Amino acid sequence: MKKMLITAACFLPLFVSALNDALKIRIEGNSYSDETVVRFLPGATAQYDGNWDAWKFFSMNPNVPSAYTSIAPGQDLCINALPALASDTSADLFVAIPAQGNYVISATEPGAFDPSVGIFLQDLSTGSYYNLRSGNTFTFNLPVIAIGAPAYFRIHFVTSPQHSYTNASCSGELDGSLTVSTGGSTWGYTVSNSSGNVISGIANAQPMTLNGLAADTYFISWLNIYGQQLLDTFQVSQPAPVVASFTLSDTILQLPQAMLAPSNGSQNSGSYLWDFGDGTPSDPSIQPVHNYMQPGTYTVTLYAMNGSCSSSMSQTVTVLDLHTGLIAQEENNFSLSCDGVSMRIAQSGDFSYSLYDLGGRVLRNGTENGSATISVNDLPAGIYVAAVESEGKRATRKIMLTH
Repeated sequence: MKKMLITAACFLPLFVSALNDALKIRIEGNSYSDETVVRFLPGATAQYDGNWDAWKFFSMNPNVPSAYTSIAPGQDLCINALPALASDTSADLFVAIPAQGNYVISATEPGAFDPSVGIFLQDLSTGSYYNLRSGNTFTFNLPVIAIGAPAYFRIHFVTSPQHSYTNASCSGELDGSLTVSTGGSTWGYTVSNSSGNVISGIANAQPMTLNGLAADTYFISWLNIYGQQLLDTFQVSQPAPVVASFTLSDTILQLPQAMLAPSNGSQNSGSYLWDFGDGTPSDPSIQPVHNYMQPGTYTVTLYAMNGSCSSSMSQTVTVLDLHTGLIAQEENNFSLSCDGVSMRIAQSGDFSYSLYDLGGRVLRNGTENGSATISVNDLPAGIYVAAVESEGKRATRKIMLTH
């Protein structure tokens, strides 16, 4: 039995071996073996680099197979340093085969590549691809091939696809985006959401942007023409929702002191605008106080904002003018009850009463002593105002008819 001899080899210096992105190709057959190295590093060029490349010296033994790369006819390399691996790159692999037969090709990484980089050997005679990072060896039945013959193989270094994304600008907005780019056109992909629904897919990924993404977790499944698969995950987030909220202590106000002081309960907001519906300028206060000067029904709207995000809330207030000319009078207390059919007023001594709708129209009025029962069953459900005047003092109460 013949002993396997390595009669030609490429040896990387120690400082070179410590670097990344170096691939050693070994060919074995006919009882001999040979090696060649392809590596990537900043500063290297596609031409001969005296600091990093090494010329190929072929064995004087005609039975030794050879593996090498070349930068030009007759300029063959044992060590070929190429520019830093930033995009898909291919290098032709030449072999010299002394006798037809089976030869084994294997690959090792004296300088490791990033795990996402794919390295594939292409048999140019068949178009088949072989994964050199699988740890497997590959056997080829090769014919006699002379030194300087066209390349029989090609090594493909496939960089991983890249993606970036933007978050949704505001809660509930569909304006997140995904941008994908690859070092070449070898990758296809599909994008699916957390529910497993595929929302986009393309066979050959060129730089592109996918818009209209909602806040969610997304998965990118990559597949290249060599059968390499990768999976990426990204999360489109959104800021906390801006919630406009305010409460009113009373929605029915009476002139001449129709003052409104809403209580702001908004969330996740930093600025505000209040529109009181009466044509006055918007108020940016957090807790404003507003005085109405005319009777009517007004829509109060709060706009709560945080950057480009906003929310609004509206409520209606009614301002009544029930003034009878007795200005600055003290209120008079009286007892009022209503069962939806009749309204009962109890007041000591003589008093006059009036019942108004929210438009200020007088619906009932009269003068009584001690108490009065007023029929209201013919009035539609809603809010009304009862006013009682006695001994020069006036008081009002709101009542609600629900029937």
